[in-house]
Amino acid sequence: MYLVSFMTTKVKFNGKRVLLFSFLLFSTIFYCQTFIRNSDEKVFDNIIVKHDGKDVEIDKTNFKDFLFNTNDKIVYNNKLLDFSMTQDTLYFFDKVKEIEAVEIVKFNGKKKTISNNKKRASAEIFANNRIASLIEIESEKKTFVKSLILFINKFQVTDEFEGILKIQILKNINGLPDDSSELASFEMKVAEIMANRKPFTYKKIQIDFPNIIKYPKEGLFVVLLLETGEKHTVSLTQNDDTPMFIFYPKEGWKKQDFNGYYYQLKILQ
Repeated sequence: MYLVSFMTTKVKFNGKRVLLFSFLLFSTIFYCQTFIRNSDEKVFDNIIVKHDGKDVEIDKTNFKDFLFNTNDKIVYNNKLLDFSMTQDTLYFFDKVKEIEAVEIVKFNGKKKTISNNKKRASAEIFANNRIASLIEIESEKKTFVKSLILFINKFQVTDEFEGILKIQILKNINGLPDDSSELASFEMKVAEIMANRKPFTYKKIQIDFPNIIKYPKEGLFVVLLLETGEKHTVSLTQNDDTPMFIFYPKEGWKKQDFNGYYYQLKILQ
């Protein structure tokens, strides 16, 4: 391996001082820029990105400085493909297997689909408070999350709902949401979520992430913040297993005595 570095060391050679260069820093940085085809994990030296209507070649020399847009796609075999970035690795999905409306749980090596038809309790989204629910699945395969599905339980607002629902996806660190490890953040107008929906009925909301997320083995948290000055409220169906967490400005995240929100996922494997 040939080494390049910004670090030098003075040593004596045949009575003269010479400089030795370390290669480690450069080779490590260079090695980390990786493009992987998800179907078979083949590594590529470069990729083509459809960016602002143009084909742009990305390789290890310009990957770190390239600013990807939400609508960018990977061009591969004359197709436009979704991709996900994890640190310095980009995965692109040439063979997509989407699994909708599931929680993947392992029972004796078999997959079990968790039904949303079961009657469950509901809990309001407390306005102007950060509320977190744990997303936890078990899968032996590398898994990427594309969308989150929540369930409004008997939507009761009859007039236009004024408010913004802010959503964060955070890593799970020691059983708590980690605000220093945000995987995604975005927001939605609640009026758009509620559009064309009759009161006192259930509603399924599919929230597409702005970027596909590689699911971490420790699980992750979905954090909801409903910003509104009105007295409107929305109740979401609760899950059966994991507790809810609420953020207190002076104390941080605290576990509650009631369960978090029920979810389903749209994943790529």
